[in-house]
Amino acid sequence: MAVVTRYVVIRNEREEGVFATQQEADAYDAMLDRAEQLMELLEAEQESLGLSTDHIEAVARMLANRTDAMAAIFAPAKGGKRAKAVTTPKAKAKTSAGENPESADEPLAKVAGQN
Repeated sequence: MAVVTRYVVIRNEREEGVFATQQEADAYDAMLDRAEQLMELLEAEQESLGLSTDHIEAVARMLANRTDAMAAIFAPAKGGKRAKAVTTPKAKAKTSAGENPESADEPLAKVAGQN
């Protein structure tokens, strides 16, 4: 008989994830904390954004999972230069397929209120 240790992240009496290491579980739990904070921010603007609660949750989790990209965007410019834009694999695929690179970011611009 094998003994296996699993680390379970539980939020609001609901199992959110099962992980092999405590480090993975802690990282996921921290991401959920960030997502909750982002959801509160987005919910305050829900009416003006025109997003459903499900969409707000999806956007909050996506942003919480992309902390490196978010940090790069919000980091102060060094030497007066603007931080390099971070693209997602989907955006790269769309732009390499010949689409207008600006159109790849349109959904995010709409969410951010930059129509």
